[in-house]
Amino acid sequence: MTHRNMTQHDTTQHDTTARLTDADDGRPLPAGHPVHTAVGRTLSNIFSFWCLCEATKCRRAGRCVSDPHRCLDTLLPLISNAVYDEGQREFAAKAEGLSFEEMLERWPEGLPNLWRWVIAVETRAGAPSPRVLPEEDEDDDDEAHD
Repeated sequence: MTHRNMTQHDTTQHDTTARLTDADDGRPLPAGHPVHTAVGRTLSNIFSFWCLCEATKCRRAGRCVSDPHRCLDTLLPLISNAVYDEGQREFAAKAEGLSFEEMLERWPEGLPNLWRWVIAVETRAGAPSPRVLPEEDEDDDDEAHD
């Protein structure tokens, strides 16, 4: 994945080639390095590509658990410059460990285009149902405290 200059972003040609570098010597990390997959999965999750993924296991998990590069290569051209730029902002906020409030302090306008995209993708007809975690049995909690 490269992080292109946001002003040069082209909606028809998203560059997904990796240019991540080693912090010690600045050399590019080799293709297939685990960090490439981690970054790709984070980006896929930010854009909710798991909802559109061909991999059943991603849709079932409600997040990217397969090859993120396949989805990024296929689906990044679907998003606008504004959505891409705001996704890069969210990625930067996650990488810096910013809370939601801290992210809004940095970008007070929020991420409206990204949020509209995510809502549209996740609530469209035929979208995977959101995962509902089983509720804890209250009786079990009472017994644990006795």
